[in-house]
Amino acid sequence: MVVLRSFVIMVIVEPILEGRLRNRSWPYGLAGVAVVGSGLYVLGLITTVLAATSRTALPLSVDPSLPASALPRPLLGLIMVMLIGIVALVQSAGLHGPWWLRLLSLAVTEIVIGIWGLHVTGFGPARLLFVPVVLIMIGMLVLVIIRAGRSYAWWEFPLVLVLVGAAIISGVLQDSFGVAPLGFDLARTSLLETLSLLGVLAVPALFAAGTAVAELTVRASVSAGKLLQRIAGRRVLYPILGVVAAARLAKLVYDFSRWDRVEIAAPTIISSVVVMIALAAALLMIDRIAVHDRQRDDHEELADLSEHASRTAFPIGVGLVAVQLPLTIAVFGLTIVIALDPQGRIGWLNTALIARISSPDVVRALRAVVGAVVLAVAIRSARRGNRRIAMLLGATAILLGAGLLALVPGLGQEDGFNLSVFDLVAGAGILITIIALAVARRLTRERAAVLTVAVVLSGLVASRDFISDPVGAVLGYSGVGLALFGLTWDLLTGSAWANTAGRRIGIPSRVMLLFANSVFGLLVVAFGAMARVVPAAIPDSGQWASLGDWLVGTALVATVLAALIEALRDGRLPR
Repeated sequence: MVVLRSFVIMVIVEPILEGRLRNRSWPYGLAGVAVVGSGLYVLGLITTVLAATSRTALPLSVDPSLPASALPRPLLGLIMVMLIGIVALVQSAGLHGPWWLRLLSLAVTEIVIGIWGLHVTGFGPARLLFVPVVLIMIGMLVLVIIRAGRSYAWWEFPLVLVLVGAAIISGVLQDSFGVAPLGFDLARTSLLETLSLLGVLAVPALFAAGTAVAELTVRASVSAGKLLQRIAGRRVLYPILGVVAAARLAKLVYDFSRWDRVEIAAPTIISSVVVMIALAAALLMIDRIAVHDRQRDDHEELADLSEHASRTAFPIGVGLVAVQLPLTIAVFGLTIVIALDPQGRIGWLNTALIARISSPDVVRALRAVVGAVVLAVAIRSARRGNRRIAMLLGATAILLGAGLLALVPGLGQEDGFNLSVFDLVAGAGILITIIALAVARRLTRERAAVLTVAVVLSGLVASRDFISDPVGAVLGYSGVGLALFGLTWDLLTGSAWANTAGRRIGIPSRVMLLFANSVFGLLVVAFGAMARVVPAAIPDSGQWASLGDWLVGTALVATVLAALIEALRDGRLPR
């Protein structure tokens, strides 16, 4: 029991204690904002959990053009409450930020209020309900101008919350007196428009959420190795390694026997091996750069490297959105141009240019551009002595560019890399290393502990969805399990950045942005759980979380495996 308690503390309790949000001399009123933000997140969890049941037990709001994306009508009210809170958090945070944050928060607020509130659909006096909405939009602009450069005040968030709520409710009342009796549900339409325009802002959080399972996998493996090295004697450690190695061998044989020979054909194996060679070369290069030009020692513990995964993933997610944004704008603009051409003289654009600029090949090329930037940052970080973080960035950069292999004739692997091949090569390599060290009588107790961790970690490379899959099964929709778990884990363990003030953004703004980011990501997850079929214009939470796990999560596992292999030279488990 003592060992199990220590393991739980190292894997779960310590990350939460180190990364949680702390009330350190917060200004008056900020604690109440944090309570509201936490309540909104819990509301999002409840909405997501109830999504599967509500689709069968509650009346649905159906759009004839998108019948597969029907939403439970009563849950739309909960989504609307979440949206009001998110906009209020964003707008209140922007009041005391730099100029770009003020502009962004004001733009988000005005867009949401305009979508939900500017409906002239009522009859009689109800048609005038859009007037207070316009006044509220003007009032928001005045508030931003007046509060610029001033300190946080407790009344700002409640005021913004009331104004945003009044504007959105006014729009809903217009609909209830107008088109709602005719069978039209503009609340559903407004939600779709909001997520189509602003859903991209949730992508970085969803992308970073995908790394949570890999983070836990790494921390659990390394923590187990440390406990094993601490409590196990030579007579116990070697048998444990033997049992783990035998189980790993059995898993390799079993997985290989179930390989899909069509999916994992020769081109897939070749491209995966090429990517693994590139990974090894990048990690070795960054390690050499850091050793050759290190300005300070890297004292980062190996288990704590997992904390950097989500911090690394978030800006990479921003980069992936940034490089695709011009294409999105171009497609949107071309669609408008085509719609304005009734004679169809430029209709060829619809099937030619639009299809080309939104093709998977273009997406792969844009990811490679982001990968090149990440690689440059990795080299810079290595020269500053942050060796392990630089290795994580370098591995991520290689995986970002791996999709370019699909452009090579004969290599049809979509992502250029297959985890099953990686699992086989890594597992076989570690087992061969164990045998070689045992034959050479160099398998010391310390090396046995290192290899035990490596065997366990390599076995979880292709099976690290053991946490998110049960979550998806409980929800009745597997696509949201990884995103839901990751967002919650990040909120619990990745909130430390909001405990300190930056040069331009103070603690109150950081706390509000923290909750706005988490709750908006959860809103997109809840929408996916309710709608099941997500329209193309709205980010798919499951796909983006899976991409984050695929890129940064795999890079994290590869980096830790490289550190364990390096530790065999020293004969001890790394810190």
